Amino acid sequence: AKKHGAEVITKESNKGYAHSAYLGLRESLKTDANIIVLVDSDGTYSAKDLEKMVPYLDNCDMIIGTRQVQILTEKGNQLGMFHVWGNLFLAKLIQLKYLSLLHMGIVQLTDVGCTYRCTKREALEKLIDQFTHPGTDRVVVGDEFALFMTMLGIKNEIRILEAPITFKKRIGISKTQSH
Repeated sequence: AKKHGAEVITKESNKGYAHSAYLGLRESLKTDANIIVLVDSDGTYSAKDLEKMVPYLDNCDMIIGTRQVQILTEKGNQLGMFHVWGNLFLAKLIQLKYLSLLHMGIVQLTDVGCTYRCTKREALEKLIDQFTHPGTDRVVVGDEFALFMTMLGIKNEIRILEAPITFKKRIGISKTQSH
């Protein structure tokens, strides 16, 4: 990444995925960026999907990718039946929790585990201090960071929308799963 001009943030010790995501988001707020993108580095997501995600930020504060559209997913990706149906089930429980008779609730979700998301700076500024225990850099959650970020967004009245994204096979081996 450095070789190609990216600013690389290094840590003295591995504190897990959630801490790395939090640290990256916090560091991004030190820039003048108006849109912050969270994406995994394992090659599963496509940068081209930003072209369809970012325009929605005219109407909302956070765009979350959904990997639930079969035609956009590469065969052999790391999501098994448990992940697909589990993410959908949790997404619908969240919708039920925030159900209203007007527009079927404040959020429409199908995939609570997708980490590919674009957030307006102002929305992230509302959330950033809630990711950690007060006065520390210890992140409140572990591998369920995406779900936690979504729930914090809803709690803080961040307007959230999903967009279908392409989802490819992972490059390399996951440190958190044995696939």
